[in-house]
Amino acid sequence: LMATFRPLPAARMVDGLSLIIPKPATRQEPAAAGNGFVPLLTTTQCPPVARRRIRRQRLLLRLQGAAEARLILITAPGGYGKTTLAVDWSAELDAVGQRVAWVRAERENSEPGVFLQYVASALEQAFSGAGRPALDIFEANSIPPSHAVLAALVNALAETGEEICLFVDDYHLVDTPEIREAIAFLLQHAPRHFRIVLTTREMPALPLGTLRARGELFEVDAGELRFSLEETGRLLQSECSTAPDETTVNALQRETGGWAAA
Repeated sequence: LMATFRPLPAARMVDGLSLIIPKPATRQEPAAAGNGFVPLLTTTQCPPVARRRIRRQRLLLRLQGAAEARLILITAPGGYGKTTLAVDWSAELDAVGQRVAWVRAERENSEPGVFLQYVASALEQAFSGAGRPALDIFEANSIPPSHAVLAALVNALAETGEEICLFVDDYHLVDTPEIREAIAFLLQHAPRHFRIVLTTREMPALPLGTLRARGELFEVDAGELRFSLEETGRLLQSECSTAPDETTVNALQRETGGWAAA
């Protein structure tokens, strides 16, 4: 699988392939040296979640079964707690020594060159050397061949030998054909100790059937993300000064259908 990245009108083609680099800096985004890429630090940080939240222990226990998966999909509409679950799981992985990298997707980052630079930056933050070769390629050539960047990422990950889990939050915001091909390439060629976690509102058009047949896909869907009766009770108790009675909990569960945002 090899992505043919669509250039901006002013982009230069290299070996028939190109990666998109951000447009010139605006008033809100100060200029930078090199290719002009000014990364937002928050894009590669763990997303903020509510301090007072219900810990989804049953789902965290289930995610322990994702050890052999190359791709973990957490899929549901907005408000079901996808990001909160992912943040809590990443904390558990970090606590046992696994390296964790985050990319918080935004539509502004849906150009493949921008997205891959954020991926490389996140991996470099997670483990020194994991993203540096790819970042060096961007610094040397503002429109590098896609295969060079992806190969640099795969080779660096192979050399680290470290368990690394890349979380991409709100993946549906950047689910373009070019980024989809880049993700598929990493899933196919990256070493076994590298995993990708996608939180998304829509099922991505990735080779899910192949991954599922190989036992390399782990899925958490909206049905599982719905609050159980016990979780609804804990949520209600956290908002009230007294413990709720069973009738109230049952009524809230029926009214919300286990949808946390309701």
